[in-house]
Amino acid sequence: MPTRTHSSDPFAPRGSLTREQLLAYAEGRLSPTEQHEVELHLEHDPLLREAMDGMRMPGARSALNALDASRPGGAATNTKWWIAGGSIAAVVGS
Repeated sequence: MPTRTHSSDPFAPRGSLTREQLLAYAEGRLSPTEQHEVELHLEHDPLLREAMDGMRMPGARSALNALDASRPGGAATNTKWWIAGGSIAAVVGS
């Protein structure tokens, strides 16, 4: 995911997003400032937008929990959760 340095585009996203940030955004639990930061990422990353669409679908939260349960060792905090969201979009949407 793109990162922003002090001298780069002020409209580019900073750092990367966590699973919790994405879920909180999908569920409307972020402050306006936090929402804006997530929206910068969504604007710059078409795959992340697709994943977010998947995370907003009915049953997405339970599907994520099922993915966590099926992983050896449970949920990994460093997993690219936008990939999981895209997978959920494919599964729930079919």
